[in-house]
Parts: sequence; C-alpha cells; structure tokens
Amino acid sequence: MSTPLVLVLERDNPCNTTIIDSKSGDLVYTVTTVHGNDAITYLKDAEGANVAHWKWRDVRSDLLTLGNVKPIAASDWLQKSTIPFNRQVGILMGTRWALNEYFSTVTFRDDKQRPFKWRGVEGGAQMALYSSEDNKKPIVAFQKSLSYMDRKANPPIPVHRNATLTLDSHAQEIMNLVIVSFLVLEKGRRSKEAGQGTMASALGIPPIDLR
Repeated sequence: MSTPLVLVLERDNPCNTTIIDSKSGDLVYTVTTVHGNDAITYLKDAEGANVAHWKWRDVRSDLLTLGNVKPIAASDWLQKSTIPFNRQVGILMGTRWALNEYFSTVTFRDDKQRPFKWRGVEGGAQMALYSSEDNKKPIVAFQKSLSYMDRKANPPIPVHRNATLTLDSHAQEIMNLVIVSFLVLEKGRRSKEAGQGTMASALGIPPIDLR
C-alpha cells in the first residue's frame, strides 16, 4: 500500500494560498485570485502551468474552466444532492421521537466518467471524498486549520496547525480534480457561512476604493 500524500494549505484561504507537500516541503500548487472587472481564481501547478480557473458569480455558480476545456457552470460538474434523514434522539413520555436533519453531498466525474462524492460540504463536518468503489473509507480527508493555546506548557504558548488534505493512492491519480473541486466547494461554503456582510473578509477580497 502506497503512502498517503499530505498536502498543506499554507494560508487558510481557498482563494489565495500555496499548497505544499508536508513531507518534502515542495510546492505543489499555487492559488491566486485576481480582482478586476471580474474576480477570477487561478490554480497552477508547481511549474506554473494552468490547471483550472473559475470566474466568480454572485447569483449563479462560478464559471469553471478545467485546463483548456470549454467553460461550464461549476454546478454542472459539481452536482449537489440534499438527502433527508431521521436521527433518533430519545424517548419522551414513552414515545420515541426523532430529529429531522439533512446532509449534502456533491458528486463529480473524472475524464473516465467515474463518480466521486464529497461529503461534509455544509455544516461543521470535515469534508471527505469517496469513490464509487468504497462508500465507507474516504480517499481524501480534509482537516481544518486550528489555533489554540497549549496550557500544558508553562507559560502557555500559542499553537497553530495548518489545514491539510490527505490523499490516498486512488485520489493521487485524479489529484488536479480533487484540488479544483475542494477549492470551489470550500469557497462556496465559506461564502455561505460568512454571509454577504462579511464575505469579503472571509475570502480575503480587497476593499473597494470609493474615492
């Protein structure tokens, strides 16, 4: 079994960051966003070759270009499903009751039309990617960044852990698609959670000069 690849997001921003190999420290991808008449995010590999770019849109999903392929709406490639389910939470006065909940998954296909499914896209869950061959063991696991005070130290010291993506051998075969889909979904998740009032600060958008 091959060793999983752990990628580190050096900045906690899906629109502007560098992604490195945690073991070697080598650059793997750069993510930059240019703000002009349109905001466009570019994903490039270590050699500077364009992997994908997507133009931000307020109402519709972003306009995504994978390599040299014709641009499409990101939602046409990243297809969302919302599935209702009931979770039993207890018994009240002899009557069993349940809490209605929902979870979202997002599916995309590679160039061989094999489906892959992201789970945990919304809410507080950690995102994970699954192949159609195994719906129990993820091929990619995302771990959010974490900052805290280590109070076991004397005096307490601040500790920061960068966000990471861990890819197994299967995921490494489609790594470009993994990274593109993750970045687009993470941008959308943060925009939704931050709300319009704070979206600019959440995604590192420069302020508009009104002078």
